[in-house]
Parts: sequence; C-alpha cells; structure tokens
Amino acid sequence: MSTGANAQASLAAENIIDSVAFQYQDATGSLQEVKVTVVRDAREANQWYYVPSSPVLVSTNVGSSAVPVFSLLQYDYRDSTNTQTIKRAGLLNFAVRLSLPPEATAALQNTLVSEVRKRQGQISSDNVRIAALPIISATVSLFANDGNLVGTAEGTGVAPTFASQHMAFSVPLTEVGAPVFDALVRTPTGIRTAVQYKYYGLTPPAGFKVKLNYRNAFEHYSKNEQFRARASYYGLFSASVASERTSIREELIRSGAMQVEIIDGANFSMEKVDAYLQPILKRINDQVLENQRPPDKIDPARASPGSTEGYFGGASYSVAMKSMSSIRTLTEEIDFRQQSIVERATVAEGFIGIGNYPESIKSQLFTAVDGAAQRSAYLAFPEVPRGLARVDLSVALQARGETFAQRTYVYKRDSGWKDLASGKDADRIGFSLASVEQKYGASAPNEGKFQITKVIRSGQDAVSVVESIPTNIATQAVDLESSISGIRLRPSQVVFTQMGGDVRRVVARVITASKKKEYVFEAVNANGTWQAPFDEFFLLPQSEEGKKAEVQVETVFSSGQAKMNSTSITLHRGFSNVFLDDYR
Repeated sequence: MSTGANAQASLAAENIIDSVAFQYQDATGSLQEVKVTVVRDAREANQWYYVPSSPVLVSTNVGSSAVPVFSLLQYDYRDSTNTQTIKRAGLLNFAVRLSLPPEATAALQNTLVSEVRKRQGQISSDNVRIAALPIISATVSLFANDGNLVGTAEGTGVAPTFASQHMAFSVPLTEVGAPVFDALVRTPTGIRTAVQYKYYGLTPPAGFKVKLNYRNAFEHYSKNEQFRARASYYGLFSASVASERTSIREELIRSGAMQVEIIDGANFSMEKVDAYLQPILKRINDQVLENQRPPDKIDPARASPGSTEGYFGGASYSVAMKSMSSIRTLTEEIDFRQQSIVERATVAEGFIGIGNYPESIKSQLFTAVDGAAQRSAYLAFPEVPRGLARVDLSVALQARGETFAQRTYVYKRDSGWKDLASGKDADRIGFSLASVEQKYGASAPNEGKFQITKVIRSGQDAVSVVESIPTNIATQAVDLESSISGIRLRPSQVVFTQMGGDVRRVVARVITASKKKEYVFEAVNANGTWQAPFDEFFLLPQSEEGKKAEVQVETVFSSGQAKMNSTSITLHRGFSNVFLDDYR
C-alpha cells in the first residue's frame, strides 16, 4: 500500500460511500457483521480505500487453529518489606493492527462491486481494487480508566503509518488489576484502544469557468467604438483599474460575449473573477481585433474620458476590426478550476479482548507463575545520557561477605548493552537467589546486596565508582548518577557556521581544586549532514559533592572575534547542566 501524493483519497461526495455493510467469518469461526466507509482514489477510478474504524487483534496460525497474539501472565511474589506476605501482579501483552483480516477484505471487495454497480452500471469485479486508506502519521492510546489497575500510566505513543503493521502493547498490572483484566479480556468488549491518524485527500474542483461567444463580442465591438478602445488597451489609461475591470466585465456579460459560471464551494465572487480579466480580454481581442500597439506618448494635459472619434484618455489611435468571416472559433470555454491536497484526521477506536475465542484457545493464553517459591532479583539497565561513549558495569551478588555470582556488561554508543561474557544483547541484569537461600536459609537473600562497579567514559573523560544496592528491594534500575558529581556540557543548541550560524567553535574549561580539563566543540558531519557534536562530561566521584567548579566558556565566531564567559557551580549529586548556547 502506498502513501503520500501517489495515493490520494477523493473528498468529493460522489466518490464516498459512507456505509458499506458486509459479513465475514473471523478467526474464531464467528460470523461478523461490519460497516465501513469507502472512498475512491482521486486519480484511479477503480481503486477504492476503506477507512479503518477500529483496531483488530492480530492472530497467527498454530497448526490448523488461529491463535491471537495475546497473553496474560499473573505471578505471585514475596513482599520485599515483609517476606511472609505473598503479593500478586501481572503482565498483559497483545498486538493489534488497523487493516482488516484477509477474509474480511475479500468479503468487502465483493460487496463493494455491487455498490459500485448501483452507481455506474455493469462493472467487472476484476477491475475493482480495495485497500486500507493510506496513512501519513498516527498516534495510539490505551485506556484503563483506573490508575489502581495498571503499574504504569497509560498514554499516547507513535503508531505505524501502514495499516497492516502491528502495534504491540505490554501492560504491567497491579495486584488488583491482574484479576480485573483477567475477567475483562474474556468478555466480548475488553481493553479500550484508539488510534488517531491522518491522511491526504484531494478536494473537489473549485473555481470558475468562462464561456466566450466571439460572434456576440464581434457585434458589440462593432457597435461600440469607445468600448472597443477601452477593452483593447485596458489598464493603460484608467485612473481606477478596479472600477474599469468591473465595468468592462459587466458590459461583456450584458452583451452576451462572456458568461461566468462559479463552481459550488469555490468561495469565489465576481470581484475575484475580475483579477483574471486581462488574459480573458486578450483572448477576445486576439479573435476580433487586428494587432494593435499602445500609443507612443500620452499627454496628461489632454487626458479626458474617451470619445467615439478615436481618442481615449487623451491619446489618438485607431482600433481596427477583423471581418466576421476571418473569426474561425465562434465559442470557447476556459476552465479556471483547481483542486487541493489537504490533510485530514480521524480516529479508529474499539475494544480488544478474546471473548469470542473457544475455551481451548483461551486456556493457552493465560499463565500463572508462583514466584514466591524460588526468589530471583533483577536490575534494569540505566538510561545512558547522550554523549557518554561507554559504560562498564560489573555486578556481584553478595550475602554475608560472600560473593555468589558476578556478571559484567558493557554499553557502547553504537550497539547498546551487551553481556560481556556471551557477547549477546542484554535487556536486564538477573540473579537467582536460590544458592543464597540454600546456604543460609530463606531469610538470607534479604540481607544480600548487589555490589556494582561502574566505569563511565565520555569522549574526553572517565571515572570509576562503586555502589551497593540491597537485594530485598523489588525490581529497580541502576542509577548512573547516584555516585557521581559532575558537569554535563551541552552544545546541542549552538548553531555552528556549517549549520547556517555564526559560531566557528566553542572551547569550555572546567576547573576544580583537584582537576582541570578543556573541551573543544565543533560541528560534525554525520552522513553528509552537519550537526552539533555530542555532549561532553566532566566526571568526578560523589565525594566531590558540595565543592566548587569554575566553568569558562569561550565562543569563537566566524568573524574571528571571541567572547569569554565564566560561571561558578556548586557540585551536587549527578550532573549539573551547562548549556553552551547560553554563553555566546
């Protein structure tokens, strides 16, 4: 399916069928009755598009059965604050798309052929094509209506621009939300999901048409020498061009030489038609008058309203008529209509559930896990700020002074997080606590900790710090800034010379009692495009918190001039931001 200017839905009323009703048998074997709106392509008369009205749950074939891309996992776990308490949570995963399933598209096409025949007579079904409406941009929203049911707030995100692409959702559920959603998705309704999308449409023709009758024009020009003079040199002598245009246009219409037809919805008036009068008059004059040229000189002292003796505006000249027999074209129609490509927006909204699937399928989609029987501990990887080139994490699981397991991970700007031992991509850090429980008892994991060594490198600086995190806290993320006091130098808003600005380079110097570094920022070329360089970092351990740092920023302009600014910063935990464009 194509998008953009190559596929444009017509917005003309005659090319829109508001409701096409059809039936098809879905993946569950149920007979579905559907109504959709269809629109014809503005240029391809046999190409039609259906407007997606609701998201559709994606399914896949497993053997001879169609199984939805859907799962609801519920799991039990021990409360980190009270190991004797068992809690429950859940995770709901599913995928939807906007396009109709293939069996529905085939049924829609058959029905559409009948609808088109009603409008334009016999037609071969081979000539009618149907596809989803091309989308130029979309956002998707998920609604739960109760913050107590889900673990994170629902919101809106970017959706695919092709109706057949899948939109995948992963919804963490609370202890209350897990059983509620378990019951909800088994009903014929389910979870409310909406996709807001935009598409291009071509407006109906708008403007006006002019019909010219050269016989009537010839007769009028022949009888009225003053009008002939005014029309032949229109715009050269008139003191009021606007009034002259209106006068000439009205006289041409009265004489039958010109008819103006304004197209409905064009938002045109006769006054707007006057703006096009000069080329229309030239068209008439070329047919009924001999070739003329304007007078060489006009004497302002003799300016007067024109006369029938060949004087107009104080200039003496003659206007000769052609013979009627030399006029080859007696009538002509000139079309001034135009069409516009406009952006329109709509929404596809519906409920996602598996209530129509048989129990044999539903039973495969729900899973319960007893996570309280054997405990595990997990850490999420930290978010790495733009500009850091590499981060090394060495994580050890320790309890009562003994190390039970150790993992090493590395982050690189171009490849993300990887397990250093296997070389494979990593999405989290996980340890089983079974060995700790086995050696020291069920309560021992609550006394454990993660010993984390972090080596953080920017393009020009590096620091190594150590941090400890208790294992008795539920899933958490490693915090890069928790044991650092540093400065983040941010050049992203500086407009360098290569980018159309006036800054050649920026030199920043950061000075503390224990450390001094200089950084040079210049535009970089990325795949043929000039852009601002990455952020840079002045890295110190958290022990430097509360101390002073002086930041000197020298901006060198394309003219060769330089400007120096400086500021004093009290270091705190994490990074203090310095935006370099503030110092130009």
